[in-house]
Formats: sequence, C-alpha cells, structure tokens
Amino acid sequence: MALREPPADLASRFNTHMERATRLSEALLRAKPGDADAHYQVAATVGLQASYIATVEGRIVGAFRAARRAYDEGETALELDASRKDAGLVVGTYRYVVSLMSLPLRMMAYVAGFGGGKERGLQMVEEAAGFASEAQPDARFALVLLYNREGRYGDALRQIAELQRRYPRNRLLWLEAGATALRGGARRRPSPSSMPACGCLAPTSGSGCSAKKRCGTRNAARRASRCGGSTRPTRICGAP
Repeated sequence: MALREPPADLASRFNTHMERATRLSEALLRAKPGDADAHYQVAATVGLQASYIATVEGRIVGAFRAARRAYDEGETALELDASRKDAGLVVGTYRYVVSLMSLPLRMMAYVAGFGGGKERGLQMVEEAAGFASEAQPDARFALVLLYNREGRYGDALRQIAELQRRYPRNRLLWLEAGATALRGGARRRPSPSSMPACGCLAPTSGSGCSAKKRCGTRNAARRASRCGGSTRPTRICGAP
C-alpha cells in the first residue's frame, strides 16, 4: 500500500535540518576521527535519516545505505568507548530487526555487514535505556515496541510509566498504556484514582472552556474536588 506523502512544508523543514545536522556531524568526525562521540553523532544523524526514508517516505531499499552507515558508526563508537551505551540504541535496534528477517534476507544483511542476534540486540537497547543520555527517551520508546512484540507487557508498562513521569503532558503515552494493558489481558475497569484528570485528554490549545463543558457536570465536580476546587481544565499530559 502506497504511503501518503508528508506535507511539503514539514518535509522541507525536516530535510533542511537533517542536512545541517549531517554537515555538522561529518565535520566533527573529520576533525576527530578517533573520537567515540564523533562517530556516535554520525550514527544518530544518519540513523534518523534512514528511519525517515523507510517509514515516512516508504522507501525501504532507499534507506539501506544510510542504515548501514549508521550501524557501522555506532559499532565504531562502541569499539572506541564501550561505556557509550547510548550508541547501542542504533546497533541494537538493527541487530534485533535483522534477526526477524527471513533466512534469505538475513543472509543478505550479514553479507552487507549487519550483525544479528535478537537477544543481544534487545540487551543493547535495554542498556541504552538505562544510560543517562539524550538518546535515553528514544531507547525507552523503542523498548515499549520491542517488549510488546515479545509479549513482555509488564516490562512495556514500566517503560511507559517512566516516560509518563518525564513527559506527563503526552496523551499518547496514556493511550499506549491502555493498549498495552489490553494486549496483556487486562480487562478490569481501572479505579478513578488511577486515571488522569479529564482535562488530560482535552486539547491543549483550548478556548478557555470549563471542565463542565468538556466532561459534564459530574466529572467537572469530581475533578474540581481533586484540584482544590478549580474548574479550569488540567492539561497535565496533553501534547504541547
């Protein structure tokens, strides 16, 4: 099925920033060829480009070259500095993906230079999620997907909980928590105390409407009692 093209203005902005990030990371690598961080910056930049080409543009084959470069640079970063667990996000993700391929495609990936091993790949992503870095949130989001695929719904929910603490305004995390719980077999209705305030799922760019209009008189009164009597929408986890 053909993918819809992304909005031209957003695609142009993404490509502009991607080109600038690529220039900066490549310049750093030329200046410091033996520096682990320089290789990591290239891996992160090219890895994002590969993901965009494959998912947004829908060109799987077209993303191959960038994916291979990202994998190689990530491995080099780890060889130079094994403590850079954040570099394991790119390498581990590709290892996991390669392990899921059919045998012919997996053999082609090995010949092209990719490594495999689902367990090792998952471990590397887990280590990146536990390593304090700018890539840590991305690693946690990746684990949500991988744990769901592995049927480890409790582990996925724990990662979502960590992300909710960091991004309490992101409503998609609440939706994913519910979806993951359902995949894990949860059917019991949650208690009101465990659910976010009603305004959590309301649009953040509101027009000043009261919670009474958004949620009904009963829900507004209940939420007002939680929030010290205020009836203004509490937008604690809506996307900014």
